[in-house]
Amino acid sequence: MFAAVAALVFTRFYSTTAARYTAARTYSLNWRVTIPDGYNMVCHYESDHGFHGDGYRYTVFEARQNGVVGVGRDVSAGISEIETGAASSDEGLDCEIANFIDEVSKKLEIRDEDAVTLSSGSRWKRLKKDNGSMLAIISDVLASHVYFAEKLL
Repeated sequence: MFAAVAALVFTRFYSTTAARYTAARTYSLNWRVTIPDGYNMVCHYESDHGFHGDGYRYTVFEARQNGVVGVGRDVSAGISEIETGAASSDEGLDCEIANFIDEVSKKLEIRDEDAVTLSSGSRWKRLKKDNGSMLAIISDVLASHVYFAEKLL
């Protein structure tokens, strides 16, 4: 009887804890971004993190429903800069974002099939914190994919 109760408590604790710390929730906590419920995670990479969660993360979401990632300047998140823009397969990304995506991809050994792809009309957002942390969000409208690349210091 005790083993069954202990197993039930452990299962409940684990499922609650796992749901609480999804990739979407982590980005929300770190950057105060709002990721729509219709976004499903396709893949996730992360480095070994320090005590404060510092390190690299990379996540690809499939946007099955229309909806944009909400980004608001939140003083409590320490965000000092928000920049947005558009990209295309011809022009590519802003140079700083392209270099940042390359850095994250190398650190986490992102597989080619999970790498950022661009199509005409792709949009990007770059968030920076005072301490040098950065988050890049790239939306590929045609593929219905949204890419998150994070370096948290």
